[in-house]
Amino acid sequence: MRRNLWDALCHLRGAEARTLWIDAVCINQNNIPERNSQVQMMRHIYEKAQRVVIWLGVEKDESNLAFKFMAFISDDRRKRARTGKKLNGLAKYSGYEEELEAVQKLCQRPYWERLWIIQEVVISQEAELYCSMDHMSWDGFSRFQKCVEDGGIEMGGDDSIQNSLAFNLDRYRVYNQTDYSNLIELLEPFSLSLCYEVRNKIYGLVGLARDANNFKIDYSRSIYDIFVDVIQLQWKEDYALLVACSQFLQRLLQGDVAKSAPSNQPPTDPLVGALGFEVGIVKFVSAESSTFEPGIFQSMLTEDDSIEQVCKDWTHDVEALIELEKNRLVTQRLHTVSGKLSYALKGGQTFKAYQRTRSSGLETMTGPNDRPVSTPTIFPWGQLKRLESPPDVNIDVTGDGKLRCFVDDRGYVGAATGGIRPLDTVCQFQASDVVVILRWQESSSCYALVGSAIFPKKRQEENTPFLKDPKDSFQFSVPLSAQCTKPISLWLSPCDLQKLTG
Repeated sequence: MRRNLWDALCHLRGAEARTLWIDAVCINQNNIPERNSQVQMMRHIYEKAQRVVIWLGVEKDESNLAFKFMAFISDDRRKRARTGKKLNGLAKYSGYEEELEAVQKLCQRPYWERLWIIQEVVISQEAELYCSMDHMSWDGFSRFQKCVEDGGIEMGGDDSIQNSLAFNLDRYRVYNQTDYSNLIELLEPFSLSLCYEVRNKIYGLVGLARDANNFKIDYSRSIYDIFVDVIQLQWKEDYALLVACSQFLQRLLQGDVAKSAPSNQPPTDPLVGALGFEVGIVKFVSAESSTFEPGIFQSMLTEDDSIEQVCKDWTHDVEALIELEKNRLVTQRLHTVSGKLSYALKGGQTFKAYQRTRSSGLETMTGPNDRPVSTPTIFPWGQLKRLESPPDVNIDVTGDGKLRCFVDDRGYVGAATGGIRPLDTVCQFQASDVVVILRWQESSSCYALVGSAIFPKKRQEENTPFLKDPKDSFQFSVPLSAQCTKPISLWLSPCDLQKLTG
């Protein structure tokens, strides 16, 4: 038993009998079947609990002053709301700097960083905050939070309390009472919450997600299997953001997806759809002997090109790639993907087309008194074209295994895996810096996957959208919305999706 739990049990003990359910005690963490079963029931446990006790720790940093102040503000606000009285003619509670500092330290305690508290706080019907012998209801804490957000307390320009994890959790508790989020929508705001087991980054939020009622909890499964489960939860509306979602998931799961991914595509895994856009056609590819050399583009220029300016811009981008590759940052991001199951088709639905379709589409339904009512028809964003049976598009793109610099017809310089050729299609995705190289297969009327590529942020283009890699060491270009006009329907095996976004 950890010291924190020991302290809680000592302080919660009273004269009357009390029954407590404590996950650390009541769940055998070493028994995987029991753990699976209990975690699957977590939502039900907290929903049916008479009260959820939130133990913040022992008294320190003037925590008793913080509780007294929050209780005073909460009770006073409730009384004034009932009687309509004003605050002595003043607009705000002022002169409470010492009390606010104590509240700030209370809201920054390690308790608020734990992932498993999210479910117990958000789902509970009644919750009580405890700190040593001080305690108050969560409803009282929420009234205090509302007073702060409404500007009812003079904060002196300090917004650290409003931005604390404690206040964010209260906001989500209020939101959850009126609406529910999908799992992927929950993962982002709580991505920094702490847990000992990386699987709990997912399992700890399943009970809150409206789309995860049947989500399988099994601690014996690999991280890759859990990644596939989350990907397959996504609605059709998320096709346009699936690649960005996959990137985010792999970062959330701390690189463990790639470590546990199978080398070959499991035949039982269904394909997942992703909406991409043709943004360019490969025009030039560097020769084997001149890979990543700044002077490689001299022979690629036509008579119409401004040799001096073009070479200056291209050389800058290549030098940036050379600097990156010294630390193998380019190699780590590029993958050869040539699976038999994955393929792509011309066509799909852009977001503008989706908006037009949805605004014009009406469906007649029967309303009160059997009167016809017209309501918008739900059309998924990113509708994809798909072949009834995937073609055999396996092609040899291994090349010599070396990286290549290339230029597309926009004048963008990138790096790609060795199998890239002129006339290959450059495909990018909204809200993601992933670049896929595709090759059109006339015989099967579809694209084969050649591999991945990267583009640096272009020289002297301040408005170019970009994303940073996790180490903030480089900026990678993402497509402009004006470039997302030629949709491509990609159907990827989970293995290929993982490789492209890992």
